[in-house]
Amino acid sequence: MDDTSSVAARVWGRIMKRIPLTQGLFALVDDSDYERVVAAGPWHAIKHRKTYYARHTLNGGQSPIKMHRLIMGVEYGVEVDHKDLNGLNNSRLNLRVATTSQNCQNRGLKSTNTSGFIGVSWHKATGKWQAYINKQGKRTYLGLFDDLIQAVNVRDTAAREFHGEFARTNKSLGLL
Repeated sequence: MDDTSSVAARVWGRIMKRIPLTQGLFALVDDSDYERVVAAGPWHAIKHRKTYYARHTLNGGQSPIKMHRLIMGVEYGVEVDHKDLNGLNNSRLNLRVATTSQNCQNRGLKSTNTSGFIGVSWHKATGKWQAYINKQGKRTYLGLFDDLIQAVNVRDTAAREFHGEFARTNKSLGLL
């Protein structure tokens, strides 16, 4: 293990291999995927919104492919979700095939958020906290609340009910 590409890391109690990327970053992959991923390289770190992903450009720049898509072997148009929101954690335990809607449900706090919690905002006209959730591409109103934490809990309960395993709650993000 003298070269940086084969340095192991422990994630979720498992030994993972690190793949060096540009910008001094590394992607993590399962040992079973390591050789195939390295052979497809070199890999580059690219930023999309708040997270980085590993990407390689094939065919002289015509066909970019992200590492998580290569590992999952999905066709164009099929999405892959990172459960922990870390686009560089390409462990098979962290990846799952998802619809566009499911992938959107598993997002962190938006940069435009002002309450500090997902799905809760201040309703100026009533002087109360408003809870809401996006369900099937539409915003669903969950009610007005005097107490911020009550609004957050109502929103998180709705997230678990409507989004199941793809639910991203305030608690799971460590905001509560």
